[in-house]
Amino acid sequence: MRYGLIRLDIEDFLTPESDQALQAMLDRLESLHLPASLGFVGEKVTAMVGRGEEAVLRQAGRHKAVGFHSATHSRHPTLAEELEQLDFEPGVQRFVERERVGVEAVARAVAPPKFFTQPGANWVPQAAEALPQLGISIYFSEALNSYLVPLTQPVWLGGTLHFSPPVPTPLPFLHGLPDNLEAALQRLKRVEEEIPEGSFFCLMMHPTELVTTQFWDAVNFGGGRTPAEEKAAPLRSAANREAALAAFTRYLQEAKALTGVQWVDVVTVSERVQPRQPEELSRALLDEHVGRCGLYPLRHDRGVFSAAQLVWALAYFALHPGQSQVKVPLVAAPRRWTPRPWWQDAWTRSEALAAAEAWVHGGNPGGLSATVTLPDQVGPGIPIEVAAASWWEARQGGGDVLPRVELPLAFLGYVKDPADLHWRWPIFAPDFRPFRLWMETRRLAWTIAPVRWHEAETYLHG
Repeated sequence: MRYGLIRLDIEDFLTPESDQALQAMLDRLESLHLPASLGFVGEKVTAMVGRGEEAVLRQAGRHKAVGFHSATHSRHPTLAEELEQLDFEPGVQRFVERERVGVEAVARAVAPPKFFTQPGANWVPQAAEALPQLGISIYFSEALNSYLVPLTQPVWLGGTLHFSPPVPTPLPFLHGLPDNLEAALQRLKRVEEEIPEGSFFCLMMHPTELVTTQFWDAVNFGGGRTPAEEKAAPLRSAANREAALAAFTRYLQEAKALTGVQWVDVVTVSERVQPRQPEELSRALLDEHVGRCGLYPLRHDRGVFSAAQLVWALAYFALHPGQSQVKVPLVAAPRRWTPRPWWQDAWTRSEALAAAEAWVHGGNPGGLSATVTLPDQVGPGIPIEVAAASWWEARQGGGDVLPRVELPLAFLGYVKDPADLHWRWPIFAPDFRPFRLWMETRRLAWTIAPVRWHEAETYLHG
């Protein structure tokens, strides 16, 4: 089986006709018994209440997977525009402060949201640590807008379960209906050839597309501008809206008929994931994995480990050469870290072990440090990746002089190159390039770990 996630981004608070489009989409999904993940913008919910659309909101609230799609979506400054200006910790708190009102609006009018999906290209790494403070444990992005590479399986990231699946639909394909229906169906049917068995993919849909000719936010906020007066998006003709809805209905019918796809919602999937907890790791498995992959997340039958956890284990086993296994704690990413070359000689064995002792047994490490220092050291410490390489060598025994080695920071392969990021999103100003958010994503990638499924489930175990 392949596992399909249908996500509705419910965001257009300026076009009343998009409320009826949402109701029509819900009716058709429910008639076909297709689960969907419904992401609401807080201001959209507030606008619908003001327009007397509570019945539609209650209908949506009966779905299991209700989510949060930001408080204001494309109003400037957007999430990325504001958080790019802040250090990470203040950015986390600012995310909580500005988004809480939207979360509360969705909770009041629809249901307490279980997942977050960023508005457009506003992928912000701060969300991975801010969302749990808002009662949300799932970050549901997708391959187009995520800063992570397309992932056919969810991963742990920071404090959240993160989805970044491929999107095998032309985007925005609902705006092209009914004219592009056959092309969209052909692409949908290729899912069974292009998506590996046991993998996830996502269909992204916006109710507003069925009734408008342009996106509401591009009309008002495109290119970084803030209009003096906001306005609804241009509407399709009544006949064209009916034709688009009929084409959408047929698309869902064809999706339902795919024999090799099981349709699921993101909350049900999350319930089948084993929670993160400290787990046992053997020295033999660590040696084999790091020797083959470098610092890269590890998954095996009895545990999953991030690169940050592997560094902790390297330090521990360097200190305890006679021990064959250890329970590895959860370890947060280092703060204010960027990969950098080391220009001095590596530590001696005794120095490396003294630093490991101070870190591992000097109290709960909580997270990696960007640098590691000796107890009496003055001046800058040694980068954590160099310390990890020293602990890797120190575990082997031998003399006090450690050979100079480098462990590949392979976990950085989870993060896209800047050229592949969707910074060309039409709402952003043409010159907006949030490199700080990209660098923070690379830092947070220390925490990426694969998931393990409950044994009774059928999702991919490889």
